[in-house]
Amino acid sequence: MNKEQYARLLKDIRDTHKQEDDVSAHIANYKDRFKYIYIYNDSIFKLLFGAPENESVTIDFFNAILERTGSDCIDNLTYTTTTKEEASSRHQQLERISIEIQHEDNKPYCDPLILHSIKHQVTNKYYGDSLWTQDFSHIELLLFDNFTNSKNYRHCEFFEHEEKQYSNLKQSLIFIEISKFLKNNYAYDQSHLAQWIRFIDSINNESPIETLKNSVFSQLEEKAKLCNFTKDFLVSEATKISIFPS
Repeated sequence: MNKEQYARLLKDIRDTHKQEDDVSAHIANYKDRFKYIYIYNDSIFKLLFGAPENESVTIDFFNAILERTGSDCIDNLTYTTTTKEEASSRHQQLERISIEIQHEDNKPYCDPLILHSIKHQVTNKYYGDSLWTQDFSHIELLLFDNFTNSKNYRHCEFFEHEEKQYSNLKQSLIFIEISKFLKNNYAYDQSHLAQWIRFIDSINNESPIETLKNSVFSQLEEKAKLCNFTKDFLVSEATKISIFPS
């Protein structure tokens, strides 16, 4: 289901719950109509990509976004919270990765992104520790067009001296304009990241692209089935939202 259909599902569940009607029957009706849940919902995304049991899926997604190949690939994760992960490469160089979904272009990005970097700098730092920092990548999945003057949908920014005499390559901000990619097709782009964006979109549109059995894509497809999400979870999601989009 898409974003609007998922919002309608939660709204109907909330209204049914408030009226003390049969929520289970209501959810069953949606499960008859839709096979998959909306992946880009914040809570759903955290469940699918922030759970240790889905580590192989998350690693593959991160490597696609970060354009890691060969010995530079991330090969394991240590989950520190539901929104941030610590990743290890085969060189055993510890780095931190955070990821967020931005649904609407209705708030500034500069301050939150700077805050992410500062929080990373001070995490696990104590008085007397070395001032050297770990590598840090913050990923923003944008569901709207942000860099309207650029034809690219992937953007990577580093902290850089204004005269380009120095760049801190340890700190990177990566923006993925998902809506731009989907609107402009990018048929020529067969990168792994492009495959990921197309596959998630196919799930959200109830028409999953055929994939190899036991691949990371088939694993995500199985996890994203609406039947996997319990009544308690859906009711909890519905009742914690006070305002739904029209």
